[in-house]
Amino acid sequence: MMNIQQAFDRAYDRVDVYPNPPRHVAFTDRVDPSGMRLTEELGLIPVDLLKMDPAEAISQLEGLRVSAVLGRGGMDAALRKKIDPSVFWRLRESGVLTAVRLGNGVGMDSQEGFDNGVIVERTPNGNAQAVRIWQDLMLLLMLHPDGAYASRDNPAAEDNRMTKEDGRVDPLQWDRTKVHSAVNPASLPFEEAGQEAQATAEFLRGKKVAVIGAGIIGREVIQKSPFLRHANVVVYDPFLASGNGESFTVAKTKEEALQNADVVILHPAGDQEVIGYEELRMVKREAIFCNLARGGCVNPRALYRALENRQISKAGLDVQVAEKKEVAQYLDVPSGPDDRQPGHWAVLLRGHSQVIATNHSGASEIQAERINAEDGVRAAHRLIMRGEIINAIAAPDTQFPYGAFVEEREGAFAPKNLTDQRVVLQWMHDGAVADIIVDFRIALRGPLGGAKLNQVSANMQAREVGGRRNTVDLSPYDLPITGDRKLLEEIIRAAESVRGVRRARVLVPHRKAA
Repeated sequence: MMNIQQAFDRAYDRVDVYPNPPRHVAFTDRVDPSGMRLTEELGLIPVDLLKMDPAEAISQLEGLRVSAVLGRGGMDAALRKKIDPSVFWRLRESGVLTAVRLGNGVGMDSQEGFDNGVIVERTPNGNAQAVRIWQDLMLLLMLHPDGAYASRDNPAAEDNRMTKEDGRVDPLQWDRTKVHSAVNPASLPFEEAGQEAQATAEFLRGKKVAVIGAGIIGREVIQKSPFLRHANVVVYDPFLASGNGESFTVAKTKEEALQNADVVILHPAGDQEVIGYEELRMVKREAIFCNLARGGCVNPRALYRALENRQISKAGLDVQVAEKKEVAQYLDVPSGPDDRQPGHWAVLLRGHSQVIATNHSGASEIQAERINAEDGVRAAHRLIMRGEIINAIAAPDTQFPYGAFVEEREGAFAPKNLTDQRVVLQWMHDGAVADIIVDFRIALRGPLGGAKLNQVSANMQAREVGGRRNTVDLSPYDLPITGDRKLLEEIIRAAESVRGVRRARVLVPHRKAA
C-alpha cells in the first residue's frame, strides 16, 4: 500500500510557492559533479561557482537570485564573517532559503543564519557511512589474529603504515567499493552480508561494547557494524532516555556504559573531553579503544598511560588533538612528561606500536563526496519546493503535512473534498517568544478583513512549536477564496510583521483534474 506522500504526489499536480522562489542552486567549494546532474533532473538550475574561492562565490550570490548554495568545509569561513549587514542577511535578500554544508560537521554560524531567515542544512549520511566503515577497518586490524588477512584491501592499514614509516599527516583518500568485504562496505542487512562480514560478528560475541554518543554516526555504527551484531552493546548519550533499544541497552550514565567494557567506541557530538584517567580505569583490563569523533574527546596523556600499563591493549585513532601540519611543532618530544603539551602526547600516540593511527581519513572517502552532493541537492529541493527540512543545524526537522490534504477511503488514499482553498503557511520563528502563535493568528486576520483563518489540525504530525528558539512551523489553513495572489502576499507581510518571525512563505497544493 502506498504511503501518504506517494498518494499526495499522485493526487496533487504541483505545489505553488509564494513568493515564488528562484529555482537556481549555486555550487561552490569542489562539490562532486553528480550534484549538478541531479539538480537538472529535479527541474532546478545549477549555478557553477566551483572554481571560485568560497568567499568570492558567496559575494557573487548577492547579484544572483538563487534559492540554495551548496559547499564543503571551505564554505564555512565565507559564512562565518561578522560584518554588517550579516552575510546571511545579504543571502536572504538574494532569495537564498538554505545554505547546505556538505558533510557532517559545520563551522559556520548556523544560529546567525536562522536569525536572518536562512536555514543551514547538512548532509551527514555519506560521512556517517564512511566513518562506520573506517572504524570497522580499524577493528578488523585490532581483532583478527591473521595480520595479512586483516590488512588485505584495508586502507586503514596502509594509512597507519605511512603514518608510522613515512610520517604521513594528510588524510588518505579511499573508496569503499574497494575495501575488505569483512567490514560489509555496502552496508547490507546483516543477513544479506557475505560470509566474511558475518564471521566478524563472532569476535565480539557476548562482549560488552560501550558506544559513547548515539547521534547520526553513532546510530550508523550501532545499526551497520557487523562487529556489534552479537555483542552486548551499551549506549550512553545524554539525549537518549534510559531503556533498551532493538539491539542495545541505553545506560543512564557514562560510567554505567564504560564499567567493565571490553571495547569502547567514541562518537559523541562536539570536542569536549569525555574520556580521561578515571574513565579508562573503569573498563575491563586490556580493553580495545576506538576514537573517530574529535581528538579533544580523549585526554591523550591518559590514553598513552593506559596503553603503557596495558589497561588498554589496542587503540584505533583516526583523530588527534594535533593533526595535519600541527603535528610538526610537536615532533621534538620533551624527555620530561610534565613538560609535554597535549600535542606531544598525540605524537607519541601516533607512533605507539599498539595504536592504529590514521589521519582523519574516515571523512575522506570518495563515494561519500558523491552521496553528500546528491543529498545536498535533495535537501535544497525539498526546502525550495515543499518547505521540508531534514538535518538542519539549528532548526528541528519539519515535513509537509500531507495528511491534511489526503484521506483514506476503502484502503486507498484520495484527495480531501475541500470547499475552500487549503494552503500551508511556513514560518520561521522564535518559539520562545511569549504568545507568538496567538499574535501570529491575530495578524493573519488583517488581510482577511478580520475574519478568522481556519487552521487544520487533523492528521498533522507532532512537531515542536513553542519553547524553542529556532522553530519552523508548517501549518495548513483553509482560505475563504482561491487563486488570489494579492491576498497571499498580504498574508506573508502580516506574518513577517509579528515580533519573532524570521520569514514566511505560503505553499499552495493543486489537485489533479479528475
